[in-house]
Amino acid sequence: MTRPLLFLMLLFLALSPARAQQVLTFSADGERVAGEGSSGDGAELRFDWEAETKIGLLLGEPVVSARFRYALQGGTVTLPTSTALGASRYETHSLASLPRSAMDLIKLYGVRLRLDFRGDEGDFHLIVDVGRPGPAGDWSFNVPGSPDWGTLFRGPGSTLEDPRYLSAGRAREEVRRGLTLAAGSIVEAHVTLLRLHQWYERENPDYHLKAYGAAIHHLEDGVRVSYGYNETTPEALETVFIKSVRDRLDFVASYERRYRKLLDIPDRFRTGGNHAPYEVARDQARRMIINARERAPRFESDQVNPGALHDRGHPPRFDGSGVAAAEPKGSTGQPKAPSGADQAETDGCRVRLFQHCEKPFNGTIEKAMFVAFRSSDLPADLCDTGFMALGYQRKTDDFTHPLDFPAQHMSEMQGLLRGFARHMTREHPECRIGAASSPTLQIIPPDPAHSRWTCTTDPKPLPHSVQICSGF
Repeated sequence: MTRPLLFLMLLFLALSPARAQQVLTFSADGERVAGEGSSGDGAELRFDWEAETKIGLLLGEPVVSARFRYALQGGTVTLPTSTALGASRYETHSLASLPRSAMDLIKLYGVRLRLDFRGDEGDFHLIVDVGRPGPAGDWSFNVPGSPDWGTLFRGPGSTLEDPRYLSAGRAREEVRRGLTLAAGSIVEAHVTLLRLHQWYERENPDYHLKAYGAAIHHLEDGVRVSYGYNETTPEALETVFIKSVRDRLDFVASYERRYRKLLDIPDRFRTGGNHAPYEVARDQARRMIINARERAPRFESDQVNPGALHDRGHPPRFDGSGVAAAEPKGSTGQPKAPSGADQAETDGCRVRLFQHCEKPFNGTIEKAMFVAFRSSDLPADLCDTGFMALGYQRKTDDFTHPLDFPAQHMSEMQGLLRGFARHMTREHPECRIGAASSPTLQIIPPDPAHSRWTCTTDPKPLPHSVQICSGF
């Protein structure tokens, strides 16, 4: 991580009983954070950022709060490649080659700031955690803390791992006098590409272009033999590897439209009586696409799961402005992973995916319902149209949905549901899925009557009223 030139601005507020806080703001351009782990090797984000730190008193004790936001400026990311099917391989791509929606899947975490101060008795500094950074452009979730006076400021010779704190008496005196900010910088930051990798594994244009290309050629042969039309689709694979990821995804979309057009040509073109070759080609093409989706290569990503980083943010309050809301004394402010084996979702817009099936258990056939939830990384307006459902027929690759299903989110929700269906086929092959039971996605708006949705990790099949976590 580089140390860019800092542009500082200090807004000083004297520590009086009515205004017992100081607000310190600072920013920097051209920060760089490298990817981590084998699946992140070669990634590097470049971004500009700004931060705000509040230091004040509550009942004579210190309260510290920080928030942070950033703007992506460029860099590289890693994405899975299907060059060798089934291999866990990653290659680097320019950040600018991604669609905007994919950039939003990149997450910063574990950001800590260093604030350097000038004092009459020597320089000192403060290390503060910014909480959980939001998407690019949004402020982080604020995590105020209430450290002891004796662990508030660090003196000369300190490192992140080996702090040398100022005495409690001097720390009180420095705050009483008013703090003079000399510099501010990021001393620790991490990036996780897990959501980006999961999205690309699902949408991998190189893999799906091959699948759609093969299915289209089958359909073209069927149309030619049955009806005499010489349909030819331009070969995208000849130029796709020099295109951006965004362009390659557009190629896939055009191939999918071409596939669906050839799969169901209008009746006026079905002349003569030699329909069998076309019907055989249709069945083969459908099966090729279904098999391709179910056998798509899986990639092992060693990136941190952002869903395990718990939000603990709330705004701080100081003397003169009400009751404090701060972490307990000694808290580092670091996000913590949720405890317990069961998964749970809180209030807010969420997506629920589920599949009923019959599963052998102890020599008998038991009913089971596998379920997965999504409540993070969802479009902001996903729940604006209210409760919605989307069904998927794996054999025909068809979807069923209400007429008012939000069209702008159709493609993303279809991809999520296809991925869940593929997961069920791969991870629970012993389930005998009935003809009337298909993978289903529900968009569930916030509802106080259902403040918590849970699933159990107990592997035993249970009645449908109990949901078994699918692990998807």
